[in-house]
Amino acid sequence: MAWVEELDGLLGQGRMREAVIRMECVILEGRALPEQLLRRLPETHLQASPLLLQAVAEIDCDIGRLSEAKQRLEAAVKGFAAQSLPDRLIGAMCALAELQLRTGDIASAETLLLFLKHEYDKRPDDDGDAAGRLPRALAAGARLVDSEASAKSWYIGAIGQFERKGRLAEAASTLARLIVQCGDAIQEHEWKDLAWRLRQWSAAADDVRDLYPWIGSLWDLRQGYGEPSIVSLRKFLNESSAGQLPYYHIAEIQIAVYRAMLELNVEEALRSGDALRALQQKHCADYLLQYRLLQALADGLRRAGKTPQAEEAATELDRLARHLKLPRPSVREVSSPVPVGPFRANAEEEGAVWRIRLFGGLAFQNGFREVRGMRWKRKKAQELCVYLLLQPNYMSSRDQLIDILQLGEVPDKAVRLLHVITHQLRQTFLDELGIRDIVFIREGLVSLRENAIEYVDVEKYYALIRTADQLWIKDRPLACELYEEAHALYDELLPELPYISWLANVREHALDKQTAIVRKLCRAAEEKQDAIMEEHYCREWLRLRPDQEEACQQQLRILTRTKRHQEARQLYERFARHYREELGLEPSAETAQLLEERRS
Repeated sequence: MAWVEELDGLLGQGRMREAVIRMECVILEGRALPEQLLRRLPETHLQASPLLLQAVAEIDCDIGRLSEAKQRLEAAVKGFAAQSLPDRLIGAMCALAELQLRTGDIASAETLLLFLKHEYDKRPDDDGDAAGRLPRALAAGARLVDSEASAKSWYIGAIGQFERKGRLAEAASTLARLIVQCGDAIQEHEWKDLAWRLRQWSAAADDVRDLYPWIGSLWDLRQGYGEPSIVSLRKFLNESSAGQLPYYHIAEIQIAVYRAMLELNVEEALRSGDALRALQQKHCADYLLQYRLLQALADGLRRAGKTPQAEEAATELDRLARHLKLPRPSVREVSSPVPVGPFRANAEEEGAVWRIRLFGGLAFQNGFREVRGMRWKRKKAQELCVYLLLQPNYMSSRDQLIDILQLGEVPDKAVRLLHVITHQLRQTFLDELGIRDIVFIREGLVSLRENAIEYVDVEKYYALIRTADQLWIKDRPLACELYEEAHALYDELLPELPYISWLANVREHALDKQTAIVRKLCRAAEEKQDAIMEEHYCREWLRLRPDQEEACQQQLRILTRTKRHQEARQLYERFARHYREELGLEPSAETAQLLEERRS
């Protein structure tokens, strides 16, 4: 190509400024610059061009140099903002958000994605530089913007936008990501359409034909066509063109092959696990890939009966899921189907100690085993269980339980009914979890056996807050660490039990505590001049308490401080409308004044 030779000549003669200008023209014409040409530019010239910075950063992303990519993308975002190039700015922000999702910088990614979603809502069919990039970034981080159900449609929309722009390799890459993230949601008729389009791209573009012939086999693996698909994928991995793929696609192919092998031959699959462990070592900065690799390896360990190693992997997997705000993994998500029938515990399991979660739904976890959706013979047995788990020492008086469970006003009949419910609870723990004799009635008290419970998350949540409250004045950094740990535990309390009236007060108390935590973390971030975390916690504060005027005022200060005046006006109008509709009040003059101040 003539322009490649021209650039090679300019670089060879040291005419760097001319080379930069010519490279920028190539990018603006929609072409991709070869890596070897970009790498010949001195860093000082790269830093002067946000277009070239983004181009090099995206190459760094594809080969796994995530730290360098992040620095260059952040510089590119600042450069586009300074040059008032909004379309290019959105495109760079999309690339940065996707990178932050991989590196586990979740707070920053969430802030960016909320802004990007606002932009996308204004121009869903945009054909500029952000075409394809914007819906793909939103799909990748859909969980952070409360839109997981939209991930599939965003990916499909991104594929269509890349296709219309003629960026067929990016369309194919996005299709692969769709299968990995949303494969279970793709309908047969949708796949037939996508597969037909993939064939058209392969015929039209050499890079799609050479780099993405494996996508069909990846889909076939999900449909249960194991051996032929494994052979096809392994053949591709041995071809030289595989080395040109982004590292995360290579990793996903290897993960898919490993999982398929587990279905066919566990021992052979375990012998191939070294390849996944090598990826863990090589790409330790990619938290998202670490999560996917560990999921697969943990599945293999469990299937092979290597319980201690499986439990260790499960603990790490749970920690990663919390950090990345991914669904907390359960044994059912990473195991082969198990026979349906009553659970029979061995002696080791009967003496097991359980961690119990109430935030996000009732769940019992012991090592690698997690149980949700237990079969309760009586709703009152479930209510009794939940109530005891929320009490100090998991204990309550018989009379209080009769009142809470509304067992009637005839004392003898109510006591007999409580005994029946307690027996049912004891039997449920045995059948579902293999725990014997966990419920006791003694001297007018009903209790759960404490040595069967490692902790209840709500109990741990309040303990962290109490300790942090005591440290807030004398050791604020440590207090903030404890608040952050408590903050990560919080979720809606037992959402599957909306009919239990007394839980409303418990939920409100937990919400008050979480609001107080977020408020303090927001203030602490403001004191440290950490603008990203300050806005992250402020948005969380507003989400928890949309009618709390102090939260609105703080967010208005952040927006006006960063000169996002239109967003500030929109926030004020939303808040005022909500305030009028829900409370019949107008925002205070102090809140309105925050908008007036930015005009003066």
